[in-house]
Amino acid sequence: MLYLYWKCALAIEATRRFSEDRASGALELLLSTPLSPAIILAGQRRALSRGFALRFTVVCAVNIGLLLLANKVMDHGVNHFFTVVFIGGLILFPVVDYALAWAGMLAGLRGTRHHRATLVTLARVMLPGWVGIFVFVVLGFSGLLIGPDHLMPMAVIWIGFNWVWNVVLVSRTKRQLAAGERSRAPGISES
Repeated sequence: MLYLYWKCALAIEATRRFSEDRASGALELLLSTPLSPAIILAGQRRALSRGFALRFTVVCAVNIGLLLLANKVMDHGVNHFFTVVFIGGLILFPVVDYALAWAGMLAGLRGTRHHRATLVTLARVMLPGWVGIFVFVVLGFSGLLIGPDHLMPMAVIWIGFNWVWNVVLVSRTKRQLAAGERSRAPGISES
């Protein structure tokens, strides 16, 4: 639950600044300054990093604590599965946060409403992973995934897929912002 709260809070904040500035006209004022769009985006990214650094540390500490607890409490077979899940979560956590920040900035620039930009950001970054979990659950209930022999490879595949998805998403979003694909956000271009 803490993980989901963190992601929603980050998506809300990543979309808020540009969405509100665009709606109020402050974005046009900002763009009339000598600051380049690249500097504006880098500043927003740094502000998000600073604002969420403590929360990031807390969630990582909770994840490490759960990993240590799982190693003490659970039996050997289940323990390995949860070790992979918690270590995979630690690997995915910064990548997903980075993707949320960049996708949120783009959605905030393009969106007409802040809440829609937030939902678009969450859907782009997190929906594929949730669909993957749904598929694994359906396969489990159907009887195709039986026992721990199938759980470990599925967890590794899910973690790998999410990592690749978010890296590609960040790359694509950065490319869209740099190439002037911001037609719905007038004035944001590198000219």
